[in-house]
Amino acid sequence: MFVLSALLDVGNDYVGWTVLTLTLLLGFHDAGRSSLGTVILFTGVTLFAIPYLSLIYVDAQVQVAWFAGFIIVAKAMFLFGDSNRAAAMPAPSSLNLPIIAVALGAGLLFWSDQGILQISFYAGWAIAMVHLDRLHASTTSAVWRLAGVGLFVLSIGGYMLFFWGGYGRIIFISFMLAPLLLTVRYGTVRFNVFLFVGVIALLPFVGRVLRFGWSDGLAGLSEDSGASPITLTSALWVNSSSVINPGSILEQWTLLFLGWVPREIWAGKPLGINSSFVDLFLGRQGVSMEHSTAIGYFGEHLFYLPTFWWVSAALLTAVIIVLRRLLARYCAPFISPVIVLDVWLITLFWGGMASFAARAWFALLPMLAYVVVLKRLTTASNRAAATALAAR
Repeated sequence: MFVLSALLDVGNDYVGWTVLTLTLLLGFHDAGRSSLGTVILFTGVTLFAIPYLSLIYVDAQVQVAWFAGFIIVAKAMFLFGDSNRAAAMPAPSSLNLPIIAVALGAGLLFWSDQGILQISFYAGWAIAMVHLDRLHASTTSAVWRLAGVGLFVLSIGGYMLFFWGGYGRIIFISFMLAPLLLTVRYGTVRFNVFLFVGVIALLPFVGRVLRFGWSDGLAGLSEDSGASPITLTSALWVNSSSVINPGSILEQWTLLFLGWVPREIWAGKPLGINSSFVDLFLGRQGVSMEHSTAIGYFGEHLFYLPTFWWVSAALLTAVIIVLRRLLARYCAPFISPVIVLDVWLITLFWGGMASFAARAWFALLPMLAYVVVLKRLTTASNRAAATALAAR
């Protein structure tokens, strides 16, 4: 389907959309068995299937090739990167709930859209996720487990209800999705793929209402930022020669790993593709200097490497697979770091490497440091217990 659409202009209609949507649903019908599969299904429905349906409905000039490309990449990640599994982890449940509440509360208290305080909620949320992991592993009580999830719902939902301005919908979806996925992974809540798909298919419409106060139905989604990676990548596919001196994609690869470094510290930090694309392809006439747009997983590689974009995209897929397996291996028995990585893959498919790094590492870096400390404390405690037992 990718070749037919991208090279032969075949299948860019309801027939092609139907084939790819069924391929997605059938290929990930067992998505509930892992957080990665669930995130892939979520991304496929909300960022590809529904936006493509709206774009075809308004007769936009897009290729369904990028939907096919997503399925190919997602299947590779699922087959080779899926390795998270729950494991026994002794921890007193009476301590985890208060720590979750304090971590989330402190994150919200110091939240700011500017400077170093921007990461406060990411860090607090990540630490709370670790203790939700411990809570689930240390008890089989559904009451305790759901109480932990409830703290996330109350804190994030409360912020969205009273303070949220409608921007960053994917960010808050990821904040909310991670604790729910953890609960599913431990079997507290049963996953129903039909119910899941039905609910998330409505989210693009709900998100548009939350952002703009109105929806305009299926046609409105074609103008939403959720559809921009499809429209912009499609436009770039047929007009890549119009980009003059786009720079090096190595800058975006650098941002993938170091995008979390504040610009105040790294004065020469490169700009992300979502800003550069406006300057070099769309133009800034009628928009502010701060305006940026999402070009998607494939678009940024196509922007910098019109001929060999697929090599860079394949390498990125391999990097994510390796990163996920490393997290699963070195963070065990914790599975929460893997789930945190998974939920930020939604941003990766929507906004590319720089956007992913600007969000994922703010959560993962403090989380990894905290997990290392907890594991060492547990090891030291076990050694002391063994020594005391041997001395008896």
